[in-house]
Amino acid sequence: MKSKQLLWIFVFIFLAFNSFAYNISLDDTEITAGQAFTLSIETTAGGETNDPYTVYWYKSDGTLLETDTGTMAGNVNGVVFETYQSSSNDVTTNGNVSYDLNNNGIDDALLFNILSPGANISIIDINDAKFSAEAKVGQVFAVDLDVKVNNKSVDGVHCSIYGTDTSDAPLQTCTTGGLYSESFDGRVTCNGQLEKEVFMENQDYLAKIRCHCKPEQQGCFDEDGNAIGNARGSTSYEFTITPWLASVTTLTDKSSYTLDDEYINVCVELTNNGTRRLPVDIFYSYRCGGGNNATDRVLIDTHREFRGISANTTQNQCARLHIKNVPEIQNKVNSCYASTDVGVILADPENVVISYSTTSSSFTITSTSSFYNEERSDTMGTLAISFFVILISGLIFYFSLYYDKRYVKLDWVELIIRRSLLSLGIYMLMFVSGIHLTIAEFVGINLTSEMFFFVWLFGLAGYVSLVYVLVKTLFEVPKLWKQQAQRARLGDDD
Repeated sequence: MKSKQLLWIFVFIFLAFNSFAYNISLDDTEITAGQAFTLSIETTAGGETNDPYTVYWYKSDGTLLETDTGTMAGNVNGVVFETYQSSSNDVTTNGNVSYDLNNNGIDDALLFNILSPGANISIIDINDAKFSAEAKVGQVFAVDLDVKVNNKSVDGVHCSIYGTDTSDAPLQTCTTGGLYSESFDGRVTCNGQLEKEVFMENQDYLAKIRCHCKPEQQGCFDEDGNAIGNARGSTSYEFTITPWLASVTTLTDKSSYTLDDEYINVCVELTNNGTRRLPVDIFYSYRCGGGNNATDRVLIDTHREFRGISANTTQNQCARLHIKNVPEIQNKVNSCYASTDVGVILADPENVVISYSTTSSSFTITSTSSFYNEERSDTMGTLAISFFVILISGLIFYFSLYYDKRYVKLDWVELIIRRSLLSLGIYMLMFVSGIHLTIAEFVGINLTSEMFFFVWLFGLAGYVSLVYVLVKTLFEVPKLWKQQAQRARLGDDD
């Protein structure tokens, strides 16, 4: 007896659990023939993801209208859609859509009515829908549809096309200008950029289409030139937002560090399953604190770079961040984590199509010192080298202009030495011309196009000067050599 009671309790719990594991709903319970029903299946907490299902659409007399099969969403709160497009032959009262989740028998059914469109209303059939190969946020998404009345293509049909979810509220409208898209040569086309603020990656959405012709339009004609009066039709199609990056994971090379390690290697593993190389903007950082309390963590070091991820590739991008013994982490074991912000960019580096923010597993940095030697920027070293080059260039120019003739008696040899020093000085100054960019960046001055033009112009002038000095020297040296030889024959060696 107890075993039977336990069995019934188990069955009751199972059915209750299974009932609340999914949200099943119809977008409407009553439509006019020519319109469409959409059934949404949402997987809630406790529901099985990626499980098969079957949906049956019946008339009230038991006639099976359509059977749809598929798999449920791969994530909790994910939604899948099934649509039935009605026709003039489907008029019925108390039809039903039955669904079998997990393919273990009919779970439940929802009732619906399909009304007659009326004697003076024609049905617009919407078929042969074509969509862009991929639907990605920040990328243009296009829709192309075929519209017919009585199996004849119709021009001038006005169609409202919009993306929506289970709320049935328009999230974004797709038009070719104005409120509607109009058919031409029997087809309706629209396109638009999917907004990243509206759509989420790896989620399913509906493209809903509502079309009509009205007598006052006087613009709907079929392929034979016949005017179309009152006509309407609607349908919907499911589409999925494809992610730019299939996966993004932040990693560190170790789980514990000391001050002697000096650096932390922070990496982000990126997977690009697309067919094009993606340029990305990556910002690396890490934070530390005394414990697990996020309020006492401080930002220790950061790094930013622009990289590219090849198509159909998984690869790591890494940065070496300094371990700095800042006052907040001194003389204790610190709990830390690294984070990366990866922005997908296309043409404009400042225009981020979508960004992915992830954090690493926690790691520790053990500090046994109260001394903080702040890391110098590499710019300081560059600045020192630049000033050294300027100093050497100045000395070279000085010797080229004021070379002491006591060391060389031959005029043509002296000329070669002086012109060689002059050429070396010009060549070095061509590099020195870029130093002002380094100095400007170091002190925080914005780099402008005029500054870069100056560097280009100075470099061009340097090359022209080198050519001039070389040509001038090639003409003057033979003359001096002949003069020197002539003086030697006359006995004048000075």
